[in-house]
Amino acid sequence: MKKSVIPLLLLLLCFCSHTKAQSTYRLKSWVKTKPSELSAYNKPMPEAWELVFEDNFDGSRIDTGKWHTSTNGWKRNHANNLHYYMDENIVVKEGVAMLVAKREPNVRKGWFADVDNGNGGWREQLFEYTSAIIETKEKYDHGFFEARCRIPYGRGFWPAFWLFGEGGEIDIFEFNTAKPKKHYITVHSWPENGQHQQITTVWRSPVSFSEEFHTFSLEWDKWKMVFRVDGIVRRVDFRYITLDGKAVEDASQFDPDNILENPVFPTRKQCVKLNLAIPDENSSFQPMPNARTPFPSSLDIDYIRIYN
Repeated sequence: MKKSVIPLLLLLLCFCSHTKAQSTYRLKSWVKTKPSELSAYNKPMPEAWELVFEDNFDGSRIDTGKWHTSTNGWKRNHANNLHYYMDENIVVKEGVAMLVAKREPNVRKGWFADVDNGNGGWREQLFEYTSAIIETKEKYDHGFFEARCRIPYGRGFWPAFWLFGEGGEIDIFEFNTAKPKKHYITVHSWPENGQHQQITTVWRSPVSFSEEFHTFSLEWDKWKMVFRVDGIVRRVDFRYITLDGKAVEDASQFDPDNILENPVFPTRKQCVKLNLAIPDENSSFQPMPNARTPFPSSLDIDYIRIYN
């Protein structure tokens, strides 16, 4: 859809600010939906949607027909992590999948994807923590994504429920477990020619998300993304806005030369991931574990469902 380049550049200049992270921009906002307006999206999921993926974790082990795991411990050097992913840290019991983080008694030697140095090679590294990740084998665009989870208690953990694909990422939840009432929702974009951009919202709950299970969901269609916690809307992102800054719920009703496109709105298929990371001192989700951090601890997943 062809749009005027000049208004988009002006918008980016107005909305973007450079952060300390190299080549990263944080968009202050796209359209700030007022809290009083969020309730308009507290509606039931459309009956026409079809269940295309479900895992209730009823067995005794993870279903590798549905999920990729960290077989052989291979992992990316991603966002300042201290852990080494291991399949043995995925425990399925009594209808719950537990992604378990451990402090190993002996330092474990593993291979680490060295993507920061630009050559994409692999290097050997020592790890004293292990953890787990699961990732759907299928990729999805547009749908309803829901998981019921409980995060671990104590400082030093970084649990996440997220979608990831070519050019983008949708973080339905991330937590710094030292502050277990603060729920982070972030949408990222990595354009082929351009700098990383993101929009982050932090919602403060009256209760700790480590005390019991909560349901987290994303409704993603052609024009918007709606993020909910226990069925209550906490954030709405729109793909398009008018030149005077109003949300566009259906861009087919507008002249394409008179609307602007959200530069971080995802447009390609993504896989679904759940993982439990352990941050280092440089991570945005620090602090690191300390002597009082309870190990082993886990991100507990009751179920995950995906609808088209």
